[in-house]
Amino acid sequence: MSTVKEVESRLRKEKRINKELNKEIEEKNLHIKFLTDRLDTRTNEKFELNTGVLNMTVDQFIEMKQKSDGNLSR
Repeated sequence: MSTVKEVESRLRKEKRINKELNKEIEEKNLHIKFLTDRLDTRTNEKFELNTGVLNMTVDQFIEMKQKSDGNLSR
């Protein structure tokens, strides 16, 4: 059987490991939040761009395409 000191030592070790694991979990959760916010931002930007293109007149669309084609050929 284990002595009280051995059990207490093991308990401290396990608490230390638990604390490290909790810290890793917090870091992972923060990273997930960052990536989710970034994804939401990009999704909103893309939606606004697509909505802008859909609401353009034909003349505005042709003008935009001519400007972008001119920039690509340079």
